[in-house]
Order: sequence, then C-alpha cells, then structure tokens
Amino acid sequence: MSLRNIAEGWINFIKSKKPKGLPPEIEEMSIKRAEICKACPFLRSQPVTVMGKKISRYRCGKCGCAFPAMVYAPRKKCPIDKWPK
Repeated sequence: MSLRNIAEGWINFIKSKKPKGLPPEIEEMSIKRAEICKACPFLRSQPVTVMGKKISRYRCGKCGCAFPAMVYAPRKKCPIDKWPK
C-alpha cells in the first residue's frame, strides 16, 4: 500500500462527490471495482480512523486499505487480483 495510492484514492473519492465529478474512465473503473469489493469475503467491517475521527467503515482484509477510497486509485491493484486490468 503506497502513500501515493492512498492520497490518490481519497482525492478521487472526494472529487466524485463534487458536481463536475471525475473523468468517466475513473468513475467507471471505481464502480466496477466497488462491485467486486462488495462481494469479496475479505471486505471487513472495520472502521478506519484518523485523529480520532472515523473516515471509513470498511477495510480490505488483505491489504488494509480503506473502502471505498481504494477503488478510486487507478494505480492500486487488488491484492488477490480480482479487479479488471
């Protein structure tokens, strides 16, 4: 899990909530990845907190990344190769 992937994932996640949103290819990629993650047995209900504030309710049980931010990082790879290439 690289710092670059973490930052890129959170930035794109925040952008996805804005009116102009994300480029269509990143939006489509994140939707496909999220569907896969939601069905994955390794997705854990495990809150992610920063400075005492909960920022995510779920985490990947394999790589430890926060869901859904991880699906928005284009360079991030699924630790068990479930995401399309």
